[in-house]
Amino acid sequence: MTERTVLSPAQRRIWLQEQIGGAPGATHRCVANLLTGPLDVDRLRDACADVLARHPVLRTVYRSDGAGPVPEILAEASVLDMVDLADVPAADRLDAAWRTVVERNRGPFDLEREVPVRVTLCRLSETESLLAVTLHRIAVDDACLGLLAAELSASYAGRRPERPPVTHAPPRADDDAAYWREQLGDVPHVLDLPTDRPRDRASAFRGRAVPFALDEDTTRAVRARGGTGGVVVSLLASFATLLHRYTAMADVIVGVPVSRPATPGVLGCFADLVPIRVHLGDEPDLDRLLARVAEAHRRGCVTGGMPFERIVEVVSPQRLSGQPLAQVMLSVRDSAAFALRLDGVRSEPVDLPGLSGQLDLAVSVVDGGGTLSGFLEYNEELFDAATVERIARQWQVLLADWLAHPGKHPGELAVLSDEDEQRMLHEWNATARPLPGPSLDELFLAQAARFPDRVAIVTAGGQWTYRWLEERSAALAAELTRRGVSFEEPVAIGLPRSPEFFVAVLAVLRCHATYLALDPGYPMDRLRYMMSDSGARILLTEREQLDHLPGEGVEVVLVGEGSRHGRAPRLPEVPLSRVAYLIYTSGSSGVPKAVMGTHSATLNRLRWMWQEYPFTDGDLVCQKASLCFGDSVWETLGGLLQGVPTLVLADEEVRDPDRFVSALARGDVSRCTLVPSMLWLLTGRPDVARRLVRLRIVVSSGEALDAELARRIRAVLPDTLLLNLYGSSELAADVTAWECLAADDSASVPIGRPIANAGGYVLDAALRPVPVGVDGELFVGGAGLARGYAGRPGMTADRFVPNPYGPGRLYRTGDRCRWRPDGVLEYLGRLDDQVKVRGMRVEPAEVEDVVAQCPGVATCAVVGRSFGPGDVRLVCFVVPESGRRPDRTFLRRFARGRLPEFMVPSLFVSVAELPMTASGKVERRSLVVPAFAPDGPDGSEPAGSELERKVADVWAEILEVDRLTVRDNFFALGGNSIRMMSLATRLSTLLSRDVSMRTLYVNQSVEDFCRALETDPAR
Repeated sequence: MTERTVLSPAQRRIWLQEQIGGAPGATHRCVANLLTGPLDVDRLRDACADVLARHPVLRTVYRSDGAGPVPEILAEASVLDMVDLADVPAADRLDAAWRTVVERNRGPFDLEREVPVRVTLCRLSETESLLAVTLHRIAVDDACLGLLAAELSASYAGRRPERPPVTHAPPRADDDAAYWREQLGDVPHVLDLPTDRPRDRASAFRGRAVPFALDEDTTRAVRARGGTGGVVVSLLASFATLLHRYTAMADVIVGVPVSRPATPGVLGCFADLVPIRVHLGDEPDLDRLLARVAEAHRRGCVTGGMPFERIVEVVSPQRLSGQPLAQVMLSVRDSAAFALRLDGVRSEPVDLPGLSGQLDLAVSVVDGGGTLSGFLEYNEELFDAATVERIARQWQVLLADWLAHPGKHPGELAVLSDEDEQRMLHEWNATARPLPGPSLDELFLAQAARFPDRVAIVTAGGQWTYRWLEERSAALAAELTRRGVSFEEPVAIGLPRSPEFFVAVLAVLRCHATYLALDPGYPMDRLRYMMSDSGARILLTEREQLDHLPGEGVEVVLVGEGSRHGRAPRLPEVPLSRVAYLIYTSGSSGVPKAVMGTHSATLNRLRWMWQEYPFTDGDLVCQKASLCFGDSVWETLGGLLQGVPTLVLADEEVRDPDRFVSALARGDVSRCTLVPSMLWLLTGRPDVARRLVRLRIVVSSGEALDAELARRIRAVLPDTLLLNLYGSSELAADVTAWECLAADDSASVPIGRPIANAGGYVLDAALRPVPVGVDGELFVGGAGLARGYAGRPGMTADRFVPNPYGPGRLYRTGDRCRWRPDGVLEYLGRLDDQVKVRGMRVEPAEVEDVVAQCPGVATCAVVGRSFGPGDVRLVCFVVPESGRRPDRTFLRRFARGRLPEFMVPSLFVSVAELPMTASGKVERRSLVVPAFAPDGPDGSEPAGSELERKVADVWAEILEVDRLTVRDNFFALGGNSIRMMSLATRLSTLLSRDVSMRTLYVNQSVEDFCRALETDPAR
């Protein structure tokens, strides 16, 4: 015979978590006691039966009728299971008992058939036992553990309390909606924690825990500071401060459990989760923060009555795997909550961590009256144990500093130990080597004197020796000297990749001047700006390029014409700090800026490569990058200054992947630098390994290297070393390096460690080092830094700042990075809107400044979007002037006439207005690229499949919306767990297959759901 009851909001949430899926044990709680003395097993069995008889929730099963759970109370149930370990060697019995308990705790409950409690008695000897009670959280919350222990003890002693009435939690007040909207409506609902692995909606919620313990002094201070709010206020404020330091978020949300039993003496799941917002954006001191947290805790936990599920509906947060709204929880409980008192038996409670993994992190503090201790429980899908151990240590470091210096603000508190800081700032940057010797031009002259008849340059049309280069560059240097070229004076070179370009570069360097490479393919306006901004008065070019270059107002010198026999006097050596070249990069102010690269920085980069990866006989390098790109410096000088020939490729060979591979194969190139977008194309060419048998080293540079691309390169070219180099024009092209080895199967490719005489610093906004695993901005110091930006002292001072941890300056890269525990850097993205297109830096502001000048454009915004592996394109969202709508072809033509090709948007999208943030900035993340081909008609969308149309109709009906797209998110349109249950039932009927809640939870749009069904029809 069975009875029926109803579910509380908390029980319904737990049941839904069970349906979504997860690791076994994710919704369990295990408590244990070590028992010493003559235990009467029969009395214990009767006591268990008696407690179950008095509390229906312990003998309730939860069947599903398709619309949700239907609780049924069984008339009776048996739960005690005895395990005799007499056959196990005495020294191993306790370990065997723990293994048994863990295994039974992790074993899943079949809630439709099995009651939600298990009692396991492991007999170690006649007088020693381990008693463990595993409870499903749908039945009993932590606040009821003391009552459960007391009733089990009383029943064992023969005292049987009256059976309490079957009651249910009363309806909660719903008048707090305005409070929760005000508290949480404008706060980010996802904490960007320093996880070891990316979040996955399909998380298995596998839980683990690491222990921690506070010392006596810290515990005493925590108790004193908590005031009337207790230790939970102190701990909550301090842990929220740590989260603030990890995430740089002004507001963090931490869940605090609270139990609100309907009737005293009744076991049940009365727990609820209260999301506490802690505001730290104004950097409050300790007293202000404690007062703020105490009030939020009082309001939320004491006077608040709205269930967590209702708060989620009111706030409508972003959904992700695990708990919505609060991914971190902090709880404080009595260490003796489950302490049995059995006649004649000594009982020692053993605290065990909960292992749900439903949250990212759960701080479970045990307060037994002495020192505070507990567990930091975590989802191992996200974190490694070492990371969580580090979090626990850093929390204690912060706590100690916080309590000792209450006047400090959150951002000033110590998080790193002295040893950690020493390792990150100094040990991982111990890269000092003797600084490089002669200048670039002197190194060339040394090679020319040693190997005058060695081939220096190879093209499809012939070969050129060092003797030829030396003589021609000497003659051109004499002409420049005759024209009065002075120290560090910029000289423009308007030549394509060719032997003449090498001649021009060497001639300028031999005059101790600075070369500025101009790409004849750039728009005339941009070239004219570069000439004017740099102050170059001389242009080196050839007759064929005159029509493509701005020759007005400058002295034009035709390379290769005129005297070829004059020789400039060899100038005395001057400091290597002199500027060797200017490279213009895209500017966030709307105009490009010139980076001043020095001889010393360039030599440091070159010598590091020569020493770490020395050339061998028969090597051949390749020049194929744009001469306005930082990598062109290595391609021009890297082989030349070591007596290694350079293969120069024409534009038409570089643009066609098949011709490019053929050119590399024909020349037997052994080293090549490629941007990842080009590497993707390379992996798709047939017989690459056979054709490029001489290719020993491939360098990936200019963009983030995708892990899948690295795996493909290693598969296609197994005998080729793949190097991932990181840097920028401000850093002599490269300052960190990583060898991509076959054994590395990481989810991302690191950018590695600093090269010789370079240092990497991951810092926060106040230039303090952030902990290992935590995002920060990468600052770079050392010998590779450029002098700055030509003619822009303010911008130079902003980006090149004094080094607070050593001599010299640091360059602020704007890149978001983090340290791994082994001292390796990982690149995570940009802190600003900058985009990399085929390895070239693009500042959206510069493109926007040009497009906004187009007739008919009121305003615009440019973003970078991926259209596939290695295919990042610029998309320009245009707001037309009233009554006008510029044609996309006209917009593209207008931009192409003023911007280099790589900066011209691939797609123009007309919009009525741009989404704006509260601070008045464009909300670029809200700019959605329509689902149509870049060159298709505006606004057109591909017709959905028959399956998508059927599913979308049901989706719209359940969500009560007139129309939705296949990419709309279920929860973003007002979906919730109840509607998801209805949706699962309706779709199961419509599609004649079982549609699980988990499938819908993982695939939250019509498109994703239908793709999942097509990929795995069994779903």
